[in-house]
Amino acid sequence: MVLASTLTVEVDSILSAAASAQQHDLETALSGLESLQSFDVNTQLLAETQAGKKIRKLTKHDDSNIAEAAKSLVAQWKECVRLEQEEHTKRASGSMDGDEERDQGSNKRRKIEQQTAAEEQPSGQTEIKIESLDRLKAMLPKLDDAMRHKTALLMLEGLHKALQEGVEGDAVQTAVDIEQAIFQQYGGVNANYKTKVRSLAFNMKDARNPDLRARVLDGEISGYVLVTLTSDELASNERRKENKEIRQHALREANPAGIKKATTDAFQCGKCKQKKCVYYPMTTFVTCTVCDHRWKFR
Repeated sequence: MVLASTLTVEVDSILSAAASAQQHDLETALSGLESLQSFDVNTQLLAETQAGKKIRKLTKHDDSNIAEAAKSLVAQWKECVRLEQEEHTKRASGSMDGDEERDQGSNKRRKIEQQTAAEEQPSGQTEIKIESLDRLKAMLPKLDDAMRHKTALLMLEGLHKALQEGVEGDAVQTAVDIEQAIFQQYGGVNANYKTKVRSLAFNMKDARNPDLRARVLDGEISGYVLVTLTSDELASNERRKENKEIRQHALREANPAGIKKATTDAFQCGKCKQKKCVYYPMTTFVTCTVCDHRWKFR
């Protein structure tokens, strides 16, 4: 298995070369994409490095050869994720009421899909129709526990948003897979299970977080990887930026209760060379009151 650092360096090098207008750099990028097809990767590695997301940007590259090579690589990685997820599902136990119920669910879904095609697809119509949320809920196999079934429904609601946003994928099966992953991760329906469900439901349906549900629906992030992501990793880029700014502001403004700032001219600011400073007694952190420069006194 290739190291995450190795894959990251290789992908970043390809992106850099592809951004160049020089022919030899474009050839380097194309060669790099072809070499990545021989890399042994798995779901965890792809999620950790965000390699799939990065390479997907090249599928719209001006150079048709690079675009096609990127599409081929992304498709190959998605297939790896699908096969790995399939293997996890085969080993899963206690998530459904046996093979018979799974078969019944599949037959039910096929029947509804066929009915939809007959009723809603006009002759000669090539436009892809998006199933309504109610119809998808009707396709969802009945799980053996009310809470678990509710969880799958919540996941389905988020995935349906991705369908409406133009992402392709099997929303029903993905919702079931996510629920199975949560159930196995926490060993049953317990407090940790419910906490994770609330977190995932919020982030999957967040209007500002279309990227997360898109990557889940198209298979880039499997259910087994999704349940291991932290709240910060699940959050949208916008929310992560806001959280970072809040933390930085809090650090800048933090002043421990009961500890007052002392004014002194004993220190010289290394930035503006002034001596009008404040410091916290019993610490060695100094702030210049002229330019707000902060430093640690040694």
